Amino acid sequence: MAAERVTVAITNYNGIDHLPPCLDAVRALDYPDVDVLLVDNASTDGSLELVRERYPDVRVIELPTNDGPGPARNAALREARTDLVLSIDNDAVLTPDCLTRLVNALRERPAVAACMPRTVYDGDPERIHFDGGDVHYLGMISIRNFRRRLSDVESRTRTTDVLIAVAILFDRAKLDDALRYDESMFIFFEDQDLGHRIRLRGLEILTVSEAIVRHREGTAGVSFREGGSLSERRAYYFTRNRWVLIGKNYSRRSLVLLAPALAVYECVWMLFLIAKGRFASYRRGIRDVWRARAQTRRERAEVQRTRVVRDRDLFVGAPLTFAVPDTGKPLQAAAVAMLDFFFKAYWTCVRAFV
Repeated sequence: MAAERVTVAITNYNGIDHLPPCLDAVRALDYPDVDVLLVDNASTDGSLELVRERYPDVRVIELPTNDGPGPARNAALREARTDLVLSIDNDAVLTPDCLTRLVNALRERPAVAACMPRTVYDGDPERIHFDGGDVHYLGMISIRNFRRRLSDVESRTRTTDVLIAVAILFDRAKLDDALRYDESMFIFFEDQDLGHRIRLRGLEILTVSEAIVRHREGTAGVSFREGGSLSERRAYYFTRNRWVLIGKNYSRRSLVLLAPALAVYECVWMLFLIAKGRFASYRRGIRDVWRARAQTRRERAEVQRTRVVRDRDLFVGAPLTFAVPDTGKPLQAAAVAMLDFFFKAYWTCVRAFV
């Protein structure tokens, strides 16, 4: 039986350093029938010239402006010529059998709308970066096996409740026009938001741990992981987009019952950003949440109308992934442990009523 054709869709913005290893890895896939599509967000670094010279078989879509990865990924889903679309960022390096494993896992379960490989650090491929996760009721992700060694965890296919956009295989046939990336988010939380809405519809998401993708360093000024620094853009979008996600996707009951814990978290986040010198970014984020409230209400009405999964069946109170204690700062580690204890205890108290 012939293999089902798959579109590998690469989202690119000024990724000239990332594209050669990314595209070389796509060429080396053992999957027999692949159509390669690159959606470019108005790059200015010579990315397109490189692709046209070295990878002439790649179909290119040029967007006129850089409005973030969401519009580019939506364009790929719209323009793909196949039902199966493997959406990857330009800093993703697929292992040869990655796509084959993803397709096999997706086709084995009819309710699956998307599946993801296990992501490891390109510079330390024995250490896990992303391995699926759970939706923390505070609007964050609790990532499974974060920073653990491959040798310390099992490899198996399992369901997950989040999407992480490094590499995602979508089945477009299961996604209607409402199940697309929120283009207003620009960057950060846009993948988590889409995954949340997919799960609220009762569709499944898988992580396929035996499928591996290596994750490079991201694009400077957009997604680059800068050694613990917190850019103004990251502070702004983390503040704004988390509340957009909560406002659209949480039931009214959840918003009321979780309000005290959400308020505590927000105070901690604000103080953290003040300490980092990013209060102006925080203030702009909250201001823009308020300004977008009418749009959020409209989107919320559609989400709540079509949902079939309760919040309590989706949320967890597990430790927050961002809160990784620094062993060189015992007071910080103690504060993180206290916060996690409070948030877990609060969830234990209210979960039955959410």
